[in-house]
This record gives sequence, C-alpha cells and structure tokens, in this order.
Amino acid sequence: MGSSALSLTPRRRLAGAITLEFDEVYLLATYVPNSGDRFEKLDRRVDWTADFEPHIRSLDNVKPVIWTGPSRRSLLKSTFFT
Repeated sequence: MGSSALSLTPRRRLAGAITLEFDEVYLLATYVPNSGDRFEKLDRRVDWTADFEPHIRSLDNVKPVIWTGPSRRSLLKSTFFT
C-alpha cells in the first residue's frame, strides 16, 4: 500500500486530500472547502477544484477510485453550485 497527499498552495491548505493506493483501487479522502452562505468564498472552492480535478483524473486513469469525505453538497436544487 502506498500513500500520497495533494500538494496545495498556502491559501488552499484549508482543504486537503489523502490518497491511499491498494492493489485494486485508490482510496481518496478529502476535506473540500465550501463556498460560504453568500458565496463569499467561491474563489477558494474554484481554486480547490482546479487543483483536485487533475489529481483524481490521473488516479482514475490507472485504476478505480473510491472517494470519501464531506462533499459539501446541498439537497436544495437552488444551491447545487456550492
């Protein structure tokens, strides 16, 4: 089993990701920043996605990924963007 952490700039370190590699899958645990009640932190969330998406896609190109952690999703249709 191997492990790695996603490298983030200081401003983006409020979020995090840990990746564990097993024979058949990657296990990815994340803490994802939210956008705030009035989207005041939306830029932080957009930056996180820009860092994270290439990471998870590169893992998925090798083997299946199990992604865990709070997803910061709302059940209200009007707030799906957060």
